[in-house]
Amino acid sequence: MEQFRLASSLAAMALFATLLVGAGPPTAKASDPGSPSAADCKAQDDLTFLCDMLNPEDLVLLPGGRWILNGQYQPSPTAGTRGPLRLIDTKTRSWRAVKPVVSKASRARANDKSIAQLGKCRTPPDFSAIAAHGIGLRRPKSGPPIVYVINHDTTERIEAFEVHKSKNSPQFSWIGCLEAPGKLHFNSVAITPGGTVFATVLLADGQMSREIHKGSVVGGVYRLASGDTAFSRLALSLSGPNGIEVSPDGKTIFIVEMGKKRVHGYSLADLNKPIGTAELTWFWPDNLHWDENGQLVTAGMDRNKWNPTSADQTCANGGVPDPAIEEQCKRIYYVVSINPRTFVASVTAKGNEQQEFSNVTAATVANGWVWIGSHKGNRLAFRPVEKSDGQR
Repeated sequence: MEQFRLASSLAAMALFATLLVGAGPPTAKASDPGSPSAADCKAQDDLTFLCDMLNPEDLVLLPGGRWILNGQYQPSPTAGTRGPLRLIDTKTRSWRAVKPVVSKASRARANDKSIAQLGKCRTPPDFSAIAAHGIGLRRPKSGPPIVYVINHDTTERIEAFEVHKSKNSPQFSWIGCLEAPGKLHFNSVAITPGGTVFATVLLADGQMSREIHKGSVVGGVYRLASGDTAFSRLALSLSGPNGIEVSPDGKTIFIVEMGKKRVHGYSLADLNKPIGTAELTWFWPDNLHWDENGQLVTAGMDRNKWNPTSADQTCANGGVPDPAIEEQCKRIYYVVSINPRTFVASVTAKGNEQQEFSNVTAATVANGWVWIGSHKGNRLAFRPVEKSDGQR
């Protein structure tokens, strides 16, 4: 199995990001960097915002359809401010910090080999300072759901939390973690009902973001089957595998191939050829998750349409701007729903990115609204679902 140096992978991820660009009060303090004032966080165009949410990169809709789990993205433990996991109430349109407890897994999982794999991590993370990235939801046949959160801590880990029902909101119990082998820098994670874990690596050691722009084969997809002792790399040749999901029955895996702007479905019984592909040629798809309607949802930035100010001619459409001025070149975003049986894609939301909200990476649909995340910013957006004929 390939092993990669973490520092090189982090540098590549940072370069790619540069080029592509509840109840209770919000948890961000006034001194937090980038924390907006109420006036600065008012609704704009079709978007309304949940404020004081730094880098809300990935969004996972929990069972029941009311609650969304989110994390404060950081590509490394030293890249910037870390924070707690966050629970978004789509009914009241508010959020709260998650405060997990440490416990053993539910008794229903006494014979679950995948739970035994989580016992190698002896200490929990600092729940108030997680360097979060991708989040995956496991829906086992028995026992409560489990969310897996990629944590770029001092060691690369995937934290596991059982999700328990309660009167007011879901409660979370940390039951262990998985450590990434060879210091792989995981991006997104998905888990079958039986406990097999899949994780993507967008860029490996020595691979550069321009290779994704070219559609070159970079990155990889890794699997840890229930009962296995180590991750193994799947024999898939993809250009920047990013978002990943599994079907509710655990028989099909869906993978975003970012470099070629498409989403593939593979039967886990035969990974030699996709069973279907959704072509998304007009934008760079990022994370991938199920929504309340049983559709796969991905989001990302237009492949070349920038939204410069009238005074700025450095962001002409069709070109990649100099990284030094990239922050001025806000890119149009898309949210797209994919039928998992036919692979037909339709636009759920589209809009011009704003100075205050950019770098779209994830979305889901809940309570009739589209919820949109970003890997770089201080807020999360939501807007009504847009009716579309599928054309961009």
